[in-house]
Amino acid sequence: MGSLTIRPVRTRRELKRFVKVPFRLHRDSEQWVPPLLFERMQFLNRKKNPWFEHGEAEFFLAERDGEAVGRISAHVDSRWDTYQGGNDAMFGFFETAEDPEVVRALFGAAEEWAREVRVRDPVLDAVSAEGESEEGADEPEADSNPLDRLRPEAGEHVQSEPGQAQGRITRA
Repeated sequence: MGSLTIRPVRTRRELKRFVKVPFRLHRDSEQWVPPLLFERMQFLNRKKNPWFEHGEAEFFLAERDGEAVGRISAHVDSRWDTYQGGNDAMFGFFETAEDPEVVRALFGAAEEWAREVRVRDPVLDAVSAEGESEEGADEPEADSNPLDRLRPEAGEHVQSEPGQAQGRITRA
């Protein structure tokens, strides 16, 4: 296995790689319905999505031997902080194969970014599910929170109850 690198997305080409990570990871799943590439690119475009008028985000790609093996976003929202009276960071767009090294590295990058933007207590919030599961899917993973199966690997960074999509990112 090659060395793992985590790097922030800086170009349109890298953003497209970020968007396409779940396509590779879930391509063999009959339950996965892929999102529209165009829509995801527009949604994550800082110039076109009005959320970026009051929010800030960093997108991270995990790569091994030049291949994208995971992704995560970390973001802050001034409107959320004003409404909640806090200073929170959240994450989303989390996708990876079941690889503990990738999970730890992605959550570590998100946590580090959050602390760099002076967030006191980053909050875990699974804000975006990529694609949807078909109704009535028989396979257990179709109904489960993806964080549940990764909880042992992400455990040093994530504190939440199984089945919940919210918790806290903490310092290891």
